[in-house]
Amino acid sequence: MLSISSLRSRLASARRLDVFHQVARGLANSVVISAALALALIAAESLIHGTVQVRTAMAASWALVTVAAVVKLVLPAALQLAGVRQGQSLVAVAHRVGDAYPDIGDMLGNVLQLADSTSGSAELRQQAYADVAESVEPLDFSVIVDKRPTRKAFVWMVFSIVLSAF
Repeated sequence: MLSISSLRSRLASARRLDVFHQVARGLANSVVISAALALALIAAESLIHGTVQVRTAMAASWALVTVAAVVKLVLPAALQLAGVRQGQSLVAVAHRVGDAYPDIGDMLGNVLQLADSTSGSAELRQQAYADVAESVEPLDFSVIVDKRPTRKAFVWMVFSIVLSAF
């Protein structure tokens, strides 16, 4: 039978994978924003033939927007991944897993809350945990990670890099 610590470990692993995808998606979107702005600024400069000051302002604005995109889109998830910033609780992750598997529902989150509490009898808590542990042992908790937005962001990133190369 799955122990409570290994159940928590599996939930934490699914949470970590989800946050990793958030970091990757944010990084790809930051590259797209940076490349799109660079292309727009290059096109604008070729039309206006600006002075050195105009080009410097364009370069500074590009750098500022790129840094802002990374800070906004990558940094929050990266801080969660590093453990500096608190992310979703394991109970919230358990409820997301329960949403993905209708036969589990909110039982997984409830049993985690019950395991953390001191109310009720220990035998009741152990029996509730044993029932849920048997049901969730074969399940893949990484089902909570939606990989499609990350894939789409990487496709756009590759497209923007290729477009920028020409």
